Amino acid sequence: MNLVPNPALPWPICYEGVLELAEYEGYRTKAYQCDAGKWTCGRGETDGVTPITVWTPEYIDQKFCASIAERTNAVLSACTVPPTQNQLAALVSFAYNYGGWKSSTVMKCHNRGDFEAAARAFDLVNQFTNPKTGKREVSNGLTLRRKREAARYLMQAEGQPSMPQAVAPEEPLRQSTTIK
Repeated sequence: MNLVPNPALPWPICYEGVLELAEYEGYRTKAYQCDAGKWTCGRGETDGVTPITVWTPEYIDQKFCASIAERTNAVLSACTVPPTQNQLAALVSFAYNYGGWKSSTVMKCHNRGDFEAAARAFDLVNQFTNPKTGKREVSNGLTLRRKREAARYLMQAEGQPSMPQAVAPEEPLRQSTTIK
């Protein structure tokens, strides 16, 4: 079951961004262990979730909306360059999924106004620590999510001139504006 989030709730980011985030996070009314071994419920919620957690669809939407609002406020507080609507949705999705987002290259590049480098930097965060082996592994799901977040980040608002939606390949490390 993958219910669409209630569009009537006061979503703090564009609804298209909410739909993408809901798709990434999935939908479960009963707790499960994610790939990283954390107990998760609803749409990627981990706070207070135990193996016996069960939530109603209404609670899942309310919790999801509140979590997005919390992360939106945190992202806006961390931005020294005001984000566009689509940049905000991408940054909130990134913050929803990655604990180190505040000190990430994505945020550093965004805050210096280098939006193309910020979009490329999403690709730097596509690994997780496998709880069984303790080793870092590339996740196909995270790789796809980061590419979609980068595309959302570069997307212009309706009525503005469009720009390419492909993220340019990174330059060699010595010349990289992302690494600098």
